Amino acid sequence: MTTRRLPLIPGLVTLLVLVIAVLVWGIYRKARMDEDSLQIAVSTTEEVFSTVSGQRLAQLAHPTLLEQRPADSLNAYVVSIPRIMGTLDAIQSISGATDVSLFPFSLRPPRANYAIELIFNGNPATAIMAMIYAEEGWQFTAFRVDAEMLFN
Repeated sequence: MTTRRLPLIPGLVTLLVLVIAVLVWGIYRKARMDEDSLQIAVSTTEEVFSTVSGQRLAQLAHPTLLEQRPADSLNAYVVSIPRIMGTLDAIQSISGATDVSLFPFSLRPPRANYAIELIFNGNPATAIMAMIYAEEGWQFTAFRVDAEMLFN
């Protein structure tokens, strides 16, 4: 009976090592995607409001965002924010995270949602965005700015 259990132990150890390796890879991948999506969210927000052009946002837009708001409309929207609010003074904070499976066989693409607190000419605003990871990298599926000044 003990001779039959001996081949089972190396098999279980191998399986355990494999599961641990997959989880470690998933944790590394999630950390990398968190960092990449955060960097793209901040740099794109800063670029579009510093240059007062939605061109970069349109380049990184997912087809679903472009269906809702074509590139020209997206550019006009971005241009309207500093026209109403003033120049971008600062990015105060960012909150949000990615939703990435730790397992490599997930059929669900990674997603990210962020809210970036901005100051335009002393006026607070929040840029709210959603992103999805496609073959080309992170793409915006939603982008809007909320500010009391925009609603008046």
